[in-house]
Amino acid sequence: MVFVNFWAEWCPPCLAEMPGIDRLYRDFADDERVAFLLVNVDADFRKGREWVERRGFAFPIYHLRGPLPGELEATSLPTTYVLGPAGEVLLVHRGMADYDTREFRERLDHLADEVAGAR
Repeated sequence: MVFVNFWAEWCPPCLAEMPGIDRLYRDFADDERVAFLLVNVDADFRKGREWVERRGFAFPIYHLRGPLPGELEATSLPTTYVLGPAGEVLLVHRGMADYDTREFRERLDHLADEVAGAR
């Protein structure tokens, strides 16, 4: 399962949710059921990378190099998807969210268990 977040360095709501995403990432970093893909959509990837480094966030970031499938188009930022092993969209949230909550962690853990049980 993959937690995918599209964000930009110039997007205040994106930046506001990053500390919570970092805490979530650190807690799930050793969980082989969940991978994290934080996709910076800035034209200048260096700005996003430097912003993450200055704050000491642990998650890796990636830069979009080509078009996305239609079902993953981020028409607003931030946009977060949780994808299953076949790329199916299990969850989508457009706009800022707090992912560092007990409720979201339980939901992510439940989805990971469902995906693992479906194999």
